[in-house]
Amino acid sequence: MQDADTLRYLYLCVQAGIQKNRRNGLSPAHLYPLSALFYRAHMSAIGHGHPVYVAAESDSTGQHTEFWTVKEAARELGIGERQVRRLAADGLGARKGREWMLPKARVLALKQERDWKARNGSRHLPRAA
Repeated sequence: MQDADTLRYLYLCVQAGIQKNRRNGLSPAHLYPLSALFYRAHMSAIGHGHPVYVAAESDSTGQHTEFWTVKEAARELGIGERQVRRLAADGLGARKGREWMLPKARVLALKQERDWKARNGSRHLPRAA
């Protein structure tokens, strides 16, 4: 059970990093796969599968986040629904029953990052000063 506790703490640390990036106006998209990895490893270690709920998120003002369906996120990002489901499974979204739900703020942050990379021909965003 000690391994499960370690995985839980690692997951919580990554979540804290995501929240800190959001508060500082930075995209936490690079942390989502790591968050999903530690979450899945923790759930596996304690013998549970993935939950079928979407946790309510709050932005920096304490307001609840709006969620988009796979279809809405695909339209916004200009990619296929299948690719959006893959992104959701990698940590961008969460399941609600049989459907994936994606926080609008995360989708828009990903779109902004993808647009920047497309304009600048770079794989990496500049570091904040």
